[in-house]
Amino acid sequence: MEDAVGELARAQVAVVPLLAGSGTRLKILEAWAAGTAVVSTTVGAEGLRARHGEHLLLADGPSAFADAVTRLLACKEHRDRLGMAGRLLMEKEFTWEIGWKNLEF
Repeated sequence: MEDAVGELARAQVAVVPLLAGSGTRLKILEAWAAGTAVVSTTVGAEGLRARHGEHLLLADGPSAFADAVTRLLACKEHRDRLGMAGRLLMEKEFTWEIGWKNLEF
């Protein structure tokens, strides 16, 4: 895939069903860069200053996760609102410029 962000922009919802992991949450940041709404597990969104219901939906467990995805697929307005809020958060806190400022030499 040449352009992950471009592909994500065509999606209605990005799903991040991580149960374990560490490091930067690039899947979520890429989805936000595309303005795509995200459903993630709590583990999948660890380390991001994202709030459930404002920037993304958090759902742990298969039933809750499926319900969250279904709710977003049924409501374009909700998807658009979360996608835009996620993009704004990404632009505010996760740009290269901000990353460089936060590095200590």
